[in-house]
Amino acid sequence: MDATEKILFALLRQRLGEGEQVAVALDAVPALYALAQKHQLAHIIADTPQLMAVEGLPFRERLLQTHYRTERYGHSFGELCQCFQSEKVPFIPLKGMVLQDFYPEKWMRISSDMDIALHPEDMGRAGALLESRLGYRPKAMSDHDISYISADGVRVELHHTLIEDDPVLSDFWSHAAPEDGSRYRLEEPYFYHYHMAHLAKHFRHGGCGIRPLLDLWLMERHGMTPPWPALEQAGLNTFTNACRRLSRCWFDGQPMEDDLREMEAFILQGGLFGSTVNQQLLKKTTGGKPRSLSRIFVPVRELEYTYPILRRHRWMNPVCQLRRWGNLLLGDKARRRRTERQCRRSLTASQIDATAQLLSRLGLQTPKGR
Repeated sequence: MDATEKILFALLRQRLGEGEQVAVALDAVPALYALAQKHQLAHIIADTPQLMAVEGLPFRERLLQTHYRTERYGHSFGELCQCFQSEKVPFIPLKGMVLQDFYPEKWMRISSDMDIALHPEDMGRAGALLESRLGYRPKAMSDHDISYISADGVRVELHHTLIEDDPVLSDFWSHAAPEDGSRYRLEEPYFYHYHMAHLAKHFRHGGCGIRPLLDLWLMERHGMTPPWPALEQAGLNTFTNACRRLSRCWFDGQPMEDDLREMEAFILQGGLFGSTVNQQLLKKTTGGKPRSLSRIFVPVRELEYTYPILRRHRWMNPVCQLRRWGNLLLGDKARRRRTERQCRRSLTASQIDATAQLLSRLGLQTPKGR
């Protein structure tokens, strides 16, 4: 851990009421801001007088944007809850909409979207309500969720599946308890399990960042305990134990343990969404293949979430398919693939071997070709 990273964790502990006042040298502030933004934590440390006074860096703007975003998403979530409850659509809030209650103040835990779990048979009805009642429009579709976006940019993800290959979470509705009308909540052991399974999924795809471990630390401070039998069934025992120990080093200020240093470096390098280097190392390590254009024709049911006009004019399917090909060959995705190829060529055998050993120690090996 370098000096900037040490300052960031010291400031986070200070803001969470677990550490003493931290002095930050003026010349260290730009690197500190860049690191905090990489992990989407700049808004938490922004409310520090000596950082707010620094000109040329948007600490104040970041804090104001976060407060506005929290109010906007809170209002939108209230509308969604009222809409689904009035139509008796059972739903379970997930991720940040629940985790924000563990923070000293809700605005400290921002999310890029609102995640809601539904029964598979309610997906169509819930989506129709978002569109007709609340003015959302469909944005994208994946094998486990459908995302919607409002006119002012609020994103909602409706999930019919939590983690595809997790044996414990395959029947998550049997572990949901009624909370208010048609609103449910995951029982604490399963919420903990889901958090770890989701964290492991991100780790396997390039990194998870600091924030999920901060979530974990706060969850345990509020009395949540690991459901060890379920975690063992999903093969997450070793990884969970390492995350718990690392979170205590970071946020309780405990001495860093030697066997956690590589894991720490991997997470800090990757940021919240995983760095290109980490992603390519994991692909090399697990035998994953680079993305290809193997799906030449995407089913129209899936494509209509990217091009909503197809819902009214199915005859435009060929035009939308061509537009998709253009984006793949010439757009941002093509530029990202070129960057990924350059990154893969620069990787060394020692880097790949070290990543493989890290995954093995954490119990996160992925079978070849999976």
